[in-house]
Amino acid sequence: MRAPLITVSIWIPISLLIQINRDARDRGMSRDAWIKAALEAQFEAPVEAAS
Repeated sequence: MRAPLITVSIWIPISLLIQINRDARDRGMSRDAWIKAALEAQFEAPVEAAS
């Protein structure tokens, strides 16, 4: 029996967030700072804070 698609699509972001939290904690950064740095690295441009 296959897992419902919604379960998979929800689990992936949750596991990714857990990984981001661990990596950010290891580097001594806040999660938001880590995400901002990762986005800037990916797009090679400054990212405005989404607040």
